[in-house]
Amino acid sequence: MFIVDVKPFLNVLVVTDPFIADQVILSSSEYPYGLHHSWTTHDLWPITGKKGMLTLNGEEWRQTRKRFAPGFQPSHIKHVMLPMFVEQAKHFLNNMEKKFATGEVFELAPLCQNFTLDVIGLMVLNKDFHTQTLPENEGMRAPGGLLWAFDIIQSRAKARTSWLEYIDVAGYYRDPELMAAMKRIFNNVTRHKMYITGGIGSSASNEGFEENFKLPNKSAYCETCAAIGMMF
Repeated sequence: MFIVDVKPFLNVLVVTDPFIADQVILSSSEYPYGLHHSWTTHDLWPITGKKGMLTLNGEEWRQTRKRFAPGFQPSHIKHVMLPMFVEQAKHFLNNMEKKFATGEVFELAPLCQNFTLDVIGLMVLNKDFHTQTLPENEGMRAPGGLLWAFDIIQSRAKARTSWLEYIDVAGYYRDPELMAAMKRIFNNVTRHKMYITGGIGSSASNEGFEENFKLPNKSAYCETCAAIGMMF
């Protein structure tokens, strides 16, 4: 076993021993559906809510998992998902070859991001976003389009600017789910993870948050950019 540091998120314990892995994933009389999820998944509640497959346990988890099961049947993967994936992979390789032909150094992340968005869009939402094939300023990449908004959010997030960008997009598209997620984050931060001085980001190890109400005084991090990045 070894620990992977994935700042600013919590560290991840990777289990490589098959015997230990069996103890984690196999059912038992005490845990008929496998061990319960780690308490660290509580950090996802402000975004996913408490009733998601990543956070539920026991019978509630089983009922939620059953709704997803048909999508992972071998026949569905082979005849529906695989052709979609192959088609999007062709676009990805084509875009890579165009970049190679220029002889210039290029950033790989945007190509992978677009590939991922197209695959997820088709397989989860049954919607082709055409992120790999749309020219700039056309379709969903035009000003006001969904991908235009996504690019803005991503650029702002990289610069650690405010969550106001997310709220702006939620208001622009009148998206109640996104707005509700922003409110959950705001309430969780202000009620459970904020010092009386208004400081946030209590943990130096991940430059972020830990569990609710863990607000040490001596080791408080509370970097200014954290407060700016979480500004509502």
